[in-house]
Amino acid sequence: ELVRDKAINRGDAPAKSEGSSPVFWAAIMLLSGTCTTLFAKVQFDISSNGLDSCNVADDDEYNCKFKKPWFSVLEMKAAMALCAIFFYGLGWGRPDAESDPRGYSPTPEALRQVWLPALLDLLNTVLGNIGLVWVSSSIYQMTRGSVVIFSAILSVQWLGKTLRSFHYWSIAFVVIAVVLVGTAGTQQDSDTDDGGDDGGDDKGDDGDSESSTSEIIIGLLFILAAQLVTAIQIITEEKLMTRVGMAPVCLVGMEGLWGMLYFIPLSIILTLTPASDSSISTVWHEDFIDSFVQLGNSPQLAGIAFGYFITILAYNISANFVTQNLSAVVRSILEACRTLGVWAASLALYYIFNSKSVGEAWTAWSWLELGGFAVLLLGTVAYKGLVKLPWVGEEVYEAAREAEEAEAEVNDQYNLLESEA
Repeated sequence: ELVRDKAINRGDAPAKSEGSSPVFWAAIMLLSGTCTTLFAKVQFDISSNGLDSCNVADDDEYNCKFKKPWFSVLEMKAAMALCAIFFYGLGWGRPDAESDPRGYSPTPEALRQVWLPALLDLLNTVLGNIGLVWVSSSIYQMTRGSVVIFSAILSVQWLGKTLRSFHYWSIAFVVIAVVLVGTAGTQQDSDTDDGGDDGGDDKGDDGDSESSTSEIIIGLLFILAAQLVTAIQIITEEKLMTRVGMAPVCLVGMEGLWGMLYFIPLSIILTLTPASDSSISTVWHEDFIDSFVQLGNSPQLAGIAFGYFITILAYNISANFVTQNLSAVVRSILEACRTLGVWAASLALYYIFNSKSVGEAWTAWSWLELGGFAVLLLGTVAYKGLVKLPWVGEEVYEAAREAEEAEAEVNDQYNLLESEA
């Protein structure tokens, strides 16, 4: 997802595919992107019999919820790894051998350099998934927009880029949006604890109602930490694509393969670490043997896990085709629609399908969340220059465009010299 964004913004995405329908792939990307977050949330909420008791001090209850954020990361890495097969086997996203030899066939050294962004991708994914255990799907999706803040700071410190006035305005909008969304998330929980708008005392009426206010705050902090790691990942991926010349689809596939390698020791360490009744123990302990036993004992859980895997795979494939055939403007709109889609689907699960444990109820604080989404959308599109702020002069945007073109020209010249070497 991140590398595709960088590819479009640089303008070096693969050539357009003649035989694919942009509208079809855009629809698949939007649907699969929405379902990915929802499947992850549903997966955490399903109960199944396993080897471990639900409480360390109580050996009588083994029908536990599948709150396994590390396992969901393993699923994601497996789906990403398949992109390597699509790249080398089917040629999807593979540039022309004559015009881009380094992108067509990355060197072993280039493939080895993927270890760092792969490690960062694993870390940011598990931090985000841990946060998702405690917060609603919509709050999770919106809070992820804070990556703009960290990316901007690091691009100045590490890449020497210059931020224009519209960048600072955009960052301010995103900060305001995160505060609004975070406040809505914690206050919704407080209302639920007090009986909520429904006047009842049922704590199971909201998707994250089983989480206390402190757990929701911790969840938000985990998601924010994930976005900081994501911003660092973006910097390392940009270097691999601009300086090493690696194609976006190949990079996604290699990150998946590296992630699978990381999980060989990780799964052993996480299984052997001591269990605890503390909710924060999901950071250091997860019994992978118990995970597979739970999957085997629940066809419903296995089906949801498979659906999660398929939607991640579909998202990676469709987003690549969107990169090839559509502009950055359309891509940014689709990402915003994905956030709105997750929220709409959560409301539908609650009110239409009566899935109150996973869905999300509309409360008085949802209006604040909606306002936060609107501000987040404005900040995101304004940062990319897709919407021009009326109080920012045209000369500022022109200077930013010229700087981007100059940077792209330097990278092209560097890649040309490296290809001829």
